[in-house]
Amino acid sequence: MQISIGGDHAGPELKQRIIDRFGSDHGFINRGTDTLESVDYPDFAHAVSADVEQGDVDLGILICGSANGVAMTANKHSGVRAGIAWTPEIASLARQHNDANVLCIPARFVSTEQALDIVEAFLKSDFEGGRHARRVAKIAGMWVAMACSVLTGMAQDSLQMRYGAEIRAEDLRSHLEVLASDEYEGRETGTRGAEMAAEYIADYFAELGLVRYDGETYFQEVQLNKNQAPVAQAQVVAGKKAQVDTLNFMEEFVFYPGLDAGQMTALPLVFAGYGVQTAGWDDYSGLDVKGQIVVVLSGVPTDRSGDGYFNDASEEKRWSESSEAKRALAAELGASGLIVVSPDYATLRSRMKPWLMRESLTLVREEAPESDEVTLPLFITGEETLERWLDWAGFKSLAKLKSRAAKRSEMDRGLLGTWSFQQQAQRTQITAHNVLGYLPGTDLADELLVITAHYDHVGIIDGEIHNGADDDGSGTVTVLELASTFAKAAADGHGPRRSILFMTVVGEEKGLLGSEWYADHPVWPLDQTVANLNVDMIGRVDDAHSDDERYVYLIGSDKLSTELHEISEAANATYTDLALDYTFNAPDDPNRFYYRSDHYNFAKNGIPVIFYFSGVHEDYHKPGDDVEKILFEKTAEIGRLIFHTAWDLVNRDARIEVDRENDFPADR
Repeated sequence: MQISIGGDHAGPELKQRIIDRFGSDHGFINRGTDTLESVDYPDFAHAVSADVEQGDVDLGILICGSANGVAMTANKHSGVRAGIAWTPEIASLARQHNDANVLCIPARFVSTEQALDIVEAFLKSDFEGGRHARRVAKIAGMWVAMACSVLTGMAQDSLQMRYGAEIRAEDLRSHLEVLASDEYEGRETGTRGAEMAAEYIADYFAELGLVRYDGETYFQEVQLNKNQAPVAQAQVVAGKKAQVDTLNFMEEFVFYPGLDAGQMTALPLVFAGYGVQTAGWDDYSGLDVKGQIVVVLSGVPTDRSGDGYFNDASEEKRWSESSEAKRALAAELGASGLIVVSPDYATLRSRMKPWLMRESLTLVREEAPESDEVTLPLFITGEETLERWLDWAGFKSLAKLKSRAAKRSEMDRGLLGTWSFQQQAQRTQITAHNVLGYLPGTDLADELLVITAHYDHVGIIDGEIHNGADDDGSGTVTVLELASTFAKAAADGHGPRRSILFMTVVGEEKGLLGSEWYADHPVWPLDQTVANLNVDMIGRVDDAHSDDERYVYLIGSDKLSTELHEISEAANATYTDLALDYTFNAPDDPNRFYYRSDHYNFAKNGIPVIFYFSGVHEDYHKPGDDVEKILFEKTAEIGRLIFHTAWDLVNRDARIEVDRENDFPADR
C-alpha cells in the first residue's frame, strides 16, 4: 500500500516514527515538514491530499497540533474524506463507516505510542459498504441532484424514487396467488398449466398497453421435441466361445438421454483400467482405442489403504468425482463410446431412474448446434456385468485387477469382445410459448434492454403439484411489476429513451430452452441489445442468510461490462441498500449457477447480464414451494433494485460498453 504523509511543525518526529514503524510493509511519500521551524499547515495538507485525489497513493496521513486545520484543508479536495482520530477505535470507524482515505492526527493531544496505535488501526480497517455506502455517497455529493429535485419536482432521481415505490409487495402477491395456485398445475412446459400461465401474462401485458412484439401477438412460438423414455438394448459378445451377454436398459445399463447414436454394431470393446492418464499413471499406454468402446472403472486407482496415487489433490478430484474427465480423454483418443463400471449400480440406477424415464424436451433445430462440449456416448453398468466379460475374455478377475492396482502394477488391459447397441426413440413435436411485451423507447429506441424470468416449473410429480412459487413465480411476478412500473412512467411522459422487452420464457427447467430459442430467433438484433437483467428465485432466504433477509446474490454483473457492475452498485447504494452477495459469481463456483438460468443465453452472445438470485432452500423443486412462504417485501425490494438499474441503463446517454471477456470456463 502506498501512503502519502505530511504535517506541520507539530509533528516531524511523530511522522518519522510512523514511517519507521510501518515502512517495511508500506511505501511512503514524505511531503514534509521535517523541521521544528514554524510553517503553514495547508501547504503540506494540500500536497498529501493531491496525492490521494490524483490516485498516486492509496491513503494519506496528516499531522498537526489539533488536526482540525489539516482536516479542513484536506476535505476541500475532490474525493478526499479526511477524518480526525484520537483513539484507535475512532480511526477504525473512520475507515469502516466513512471510507476515510486521509487520517488526521492531533499531535499535541496524543502520545507517540497512542498515535502509532491509531495509525495501525486505520491501516488494518476496511470500508464495510452496505448502508454506509449510501451515506458516503451523500458526502460525495451524489444526492445533490435529489435534493434539488425535492425543490423543483423535475430531477430524474426524484422520478426514480417515485416510480420505484410502485413495485409493491401486495401487487406481487396478487399475481403470484394466481400463477402459483393448484389450478396452474405446476406450469410444466408443454402442459395446460404452462399455457394458462402464458395467457395470464399476455393478458396483463395487454392491460398495461405494452406493444405486441410483432404487431399481432405477445407469444413467440418455441418448437420443441417431446422425447419419451427410449426402448434400448445392448449386446456383448466375448471370449473364444463367443458368449453373448444381452443387457436391457435400466436393468443392467443406463445411458444419458439425448444420445444420438441409435445403433452400434459389433464395435470392439476394450478394457482400459480406470481410464486415467496423468503423471505417474497411464491406463492408455500401448492401447489404440480409435473406433472402439472403452470400458473403465469408476474412481481412481488406490493403494491398500485406500489412498490415491496423485500428488495433486485437485487432479485426483477431477478424475474421481465424475466421469467427464474420463469421457473427454476417451473422446480425445478417438473412442466411439465409454462404459463406466459402477461398484453400486443398483443404487445409481434407482437414483437416476426417475430422471431417465421422465419425458424430456429438446429444441427443434434445422441444423445441429455447434458445440465444443464432449458428446461421446456414455453408458454405465455394474461390476458384476464386467466380471462376466472379463471371465469370458480370459482376464484375471476384477478383484485381482484391483489388487494389482493397489500394488502399483499395471492392470491387465485389452480387447474384451464386441459391443452392439440399439435404441428406439419416441419423439413428437409440440409448441410452447415465450411471452414478450415491448415498450418502445424515445430518442434511442433502436437499442433494447431485455428483462427476463421463466414462468415454467416442474409440474406434477408422483401425483403432487409443485407450484413453484419461488422458482420462478417470484421472478415472473417481479417482471410483471417492472413492466407495470415502466408503463406507468411512459404514460406520464417519462418513457424510457431505450426500448425495453419484458419477456417471460418457457422451458428453463428443461435446459434453458425458451431463452435459447429466443437467442436463435431474436425479435431484435442481438448487437442492438444493450443488456439482459434476469430474475430467478428471489422470494426466499437460504441457509447462509437465515439471520438477514435483506440480500441478493448477483451473478455475472462484471463479466462483460465494468459499467454494468458500477451502475448496479450505485443503484443499490443510492436507493435500496441491500447486501449484494457475489459468492456465486466466482468462476470456480461449484454450483455453476452462471450457466443455470436464462441470462446465460444472452451472455454467451456477448450481451452483458445480471442474474438476480436468492439461493436454494429446503423446498427447491419440492411440493412445499408455495405462496405462503414467499417474503414479498424482500422480493419487492430486489425488484426496486432491478428497476433502478434498468432505469439507468435505458436513460443514460451512451449504451454501456462491453469491455471485458467472460472469465468463466468455456465449458458447462
